[in-house]
Amino acid sequence: MLQNIRDNSQGIVAKIIVSLIVVIFAAAGVESLLGNSGSNAAAEINGEELSVIELEQAVRVQQRRLLESMGENADPSMLNDELIKQSAMEQLIQQKLLLQKAAELGITAAPAAIDQLIVNMPQFQQDGKFSPQLYENVLRSNGYSMSYFKQLLRNDVIIRQLSSGIAGSDFVTQQALNYTASIVGQKRSFDYITLAISEQLSAVELSDEELNSYYQDNIQRYQREPKLKLAYVEVKQSDFVQPVEEAQIKTAYELEMADFNGSEERKASHILLEINEQRNEADTKALAVELKAKIAAGEDFASIAEQHSEDTGSAFVGGDLGYSSGGAFPAAFEQVLFSAEQGVVSEPVVTEAGVHLILVTDIKTVEQPSYDDRKLAIKQRLALEQSESEFVNRVEQLRDLVFNSADLKGPAKDLDLTVQQSDWLGRSDKAGVLSKPRVIKAAFSDEVLKEGNNSAVLELAADHYIVVRVLEHKPAEAKPFAEVSEQIALNLKKAKAAERLKVEAEQLLVALRSGESSFADLQAGNKYTVNAEQDVSRITSKASRELSTAIFAMVKPKPATTVTHAIHSLRNGDVVIAGLTKVVEGNISDLSVGEQQAIEAQLYSASSTQSLEAYQQAIKASADITIL
Repeated sequence: MLQNIRDNSQGIVAKIIVSLIVVIFAAAGVESLLGNSGSNAAAEINGEELSVIELEQAVRVQQRRLLESMGENADPSMLNDELIKQSAMEQLIQQKLLLQKAAELGITAAPAAIDQLIVNMPQFQQDGKFSPQLYENVLRSNGYSMSYFKQLLRNDVIIRQLSSGIAGSDFVTQQALNYTASIVGQKRSFDYITLAISEQLSAVELSDEELNSYYQDNIQRYQREPKLKLAYVEVKQSDFVQPVEEAQIKTAYELEMADFNGSEERKASHILLEINEQRNEADTKALAVELKAKIAAGEDFASIAEQHSEDTGSAFVGGDLGYSSGGAFPAAFEQVLFSAEQGVVSEPVVTEAGVHLILVTDIKTVEQPSYDDRKLAIKQRLALEQSESEFVNRVEQLRDLVFNSADLKGPAKDLDLTVQQSDWLGRSDKAGVLSKPRVIKAAFSDEVLKEGNNSAVLELAADHYIVVRVLEHKPAEAKPFAEVSEQIALNLKKAKAAERLKVEAEQLLVALRSGESSFADLQAGNKYTVNAEQDVSRITSKASRELSTAIFAMVKPKPATTVTHAIHSLRNGDVVIAGLTKVVEGNISDLSVGEQQAIEAQLYSASSTQSLEAYQQAIKASADITIL
């Protein structure tokens, strides 16, 4: 029914019907918000709900990360919502379990510490200091709200503290160090001959009947991918940027400088004492006064912070919070920060994080930038701000129009946009924005390709949207035999040559293992060239890395006079027959101090990872988890 409405929704009656449907669904939405439509939880972990909104946010974040990591080689199939949802659900459950365990252990992250982490992140720095505008823009372009980003960061800090505590309990024994050194420093001696596939290829002959038969049996391997011609409309914020008058720039500069007057940066340290069930606000203030008295009596502020501060993000550096020019901390904290005398510990300051003792350790006056210094940045900011409203409005109008339109021409004309047309485009073709995974996925979807609808308006970036429609479609088809005959011939020759090499290699291996023949005999017969390497390490072998790795994976010969033989197939098609003659174990005393430390660090890292994984599995196994 809905499809019929969409197909015929050009007239007044259809628009009235659509309006009624919107009202009905809006009412249903309000009812669900009021709590009358059941739970909004996606899962329950030990009685704590994991909300649908959390899951949807995690899915969007994973999709963005996948797009960024895949780049131009993005695979649309990897963006399947259901696959990503399963992965996101598993990660969120594991995160909830770790956060619950951290809460049981009293591990927290103070809001002031999270704020300071954000202030110090290079992604949000402009001209060497934190830029609130850049912070907001970066978050928005990556699909984060400020509160959601802070929550993610807080969770990450807490989980890292818990993980560090678990990993910190691991250690590396001398026995493990000695054993690893014996493997790492091991030396081997071996002989080998190489059977080159190139020598067999020239001897392989193929009939036309074999080639044709292979083509028919494997025709699905020789398909041209389906191709589309697309009509599309792009909307970019840059298209709505209008010239900015000099007077506007000057006015904005004057406003900036009015706020800038007397601007300074202050470096501060603090001691945070949290208010909790065991210690109320009065008790916490009293403890802060005691600590202040100790500092006044001569004890070092940094040492007191390391021992007593419950801001885990700054305690280990003596409470140091770095420089701030304002806007990074709670209001009560900032009021004291920018009024306190340098070198004097403040009275206890109460914020939502707890009770602080604040020490201003340095004050720097920030020089007022000139008009010329700020002109370009202000001009760009004003241009974007002025275009924002029109850009957002145009995107929303486009969403409404393309849903009810039989093509893209009408919406483009109504909104003064341009309909563009692509050349033939396949999933693997490189065609700029049309190659983006989101665009490819939409273009080849049933709704757009089979049902002939416009796609949804797709977000490529915060300032760039696109909608597509299929104009023509070429289904997948088999490539003609003449086009692929050379490739088929090469594939068949390689397969037959490889089979011949395998037979020859196995015959030689039997002869070598039985003692009927030796590498010296093979060399003497002038048919094979025998190569020998003596006492080589994993990195000093003259043989290829691929063969060297295979040699060091061979079973050691047991009696001193025995040789271990094996066949190794190389990626290029060659086959090697190797005889391992001697193995000398490494000794830790032969390694430099740096090499020993590197081995110890690797063992510690591996052990820590295993411990953390085991811990995660254990808490999950004992948890009460319900997927709703």
